[in-house]
Amino acid sequence: MNRPRVFLSHSKKDISFILRLENGLRRSGIETWRDDIDIRHGESWLNEIFEHGIPKCDLVVVYVTDHSLASAMVAKEIDSTIVNQLREGRVKLLIYVDSDSTRGKLRYDLQSLHCPTLDDASYPELFPVVVSTIWRSYATLVVSKVIADKDLEIENLKLREELNLQKKSIMAEVEEEFEFIFKELNAQIKISCKFKPRNVGDEISAQYAMNQMDLLQGVYNNLNGAINAFSIDSSISRYLRQRGPSEYFTDKYSVDTVTDARFMESLVTYGFVVRNFNPRPHNGDSRTAAQIFHNYEIFLKSEKFDRFMFWIRLKRKEMDRSIEDISNA
Repeated sequence: MNRPRVFLSHSKKDISFILRLENGLRRSGIETWRDDIDIRHGESWLNEIFEHGIPKCDLVVVYVTDHSLASAMVAKEIDSTIVNQLREGRVKLLIYVDSDSTRGKLRYDLQSLHCPTLDDASYPELFPVVVSTIWRSYATLVVSKVIADKDLEIENLKLREELNLQKKSIMAEVEEEFEFIFKELNAQIKISCKFKPRNVGDEISAQYAMNQMDLLQGVYNNLNGAINAFSIDSSISRYLRQRGPSEYFTDKYSVDTVTDARFMESLVTYGFVVRNFNPRPHNGDSRTAAQIFHNYEIFLKSEKFDRFMFWIRLKRKEMDRSIEDISNA
């Protein structure tokens, strides 16, 4: 069964009365924490009190006498900063004094609190009130903690709902953007090739038309490391060799590929590549992104490119994968 745990703050010179109070509290089902029995040998006195003693208790009972007023430790335990921390941590502070004159020696902020007189004479009559106050304060703390936890749970639920709405909004924006990009790129594009025999023979020129999305996927799979116009053309050549649209795409020929500038423009425009090295631009530089790309500026494949290609697979997007020879068209 849950029961209150009380930290007893007192002077060692008042130990006989504190033992009487402690025994009575324990018989009433109340746990107590007292430094001289709860601090293990060799442990830091201050650390144990302020890190493991007070914070783990539900209430702090301070017994104030002339002895405790002269105690540096008791003064630390009822320091104004500690009192504020107790309130923030929902630890109830109960102060009892041994006389009216002692009450008048308390700090003004403590005098404003209800501080009943508890001594040997008043003990039989006041002790049941002390027990009742502790149990009632503990019940209030438990209820307030349950309410606070419930409020926190509701607040967390609201935050999760807001985050889910934000995620859905972001996902919708991404979905809309990727659908637009796919629609824009899902169209034919021209590729010019020059085949040079590795032995003897004349150079052969040819033109092909293929779906730009198909080409994008081939480039994605063949790109590694830093990217420039040369690596793009090389990756296109490798991809065309894999597809084998012509007898010339064999090891007998070397291939120079020139792709429609719009394709490389798209890589930059849609954020599929990011600039890694940017030479100082000349004043009035009017080059397009594709022209800069062709000027051997260095780029890297972006995470957006990865996400877009994953989205293509996830959505199982259909695209025309044919390659048409349009050399004589």
